[in-house]
Amino acid sequence: MSEAPDISDTFRFPVEDMTWATMRKIIEDLSKRATHIIHDNLHGWDNRRMEAAQTDALGKLLIGYNYLDRWIEHKKKVQDSEPF
Repeated sequence: MSEAPDISDTFRFPVEDMTWATMRKIIEDLSKRATHIIHDNLHGWDNRRMEAAQTDALGKLLIGYNYLDRWIEHKKKVQDSEPF
């Protein structure tokens, strides 16, 4: 695991307690928002706008990745602690 801070700490909520259906919706929403940000900034191409859009979109994807990583790590710990 990386020693880098978890960007999802900024938007921390108990992802560990969520059902898979909820987690899937969060990941889908963040992915859709990231692609919409890029799409919306392709019209009226401007390097500064695209750089800002890229940063914003990548941030959303990174948050989704961190949420998913925390969720999976928690599920692995739960399964490891089950007797069967």
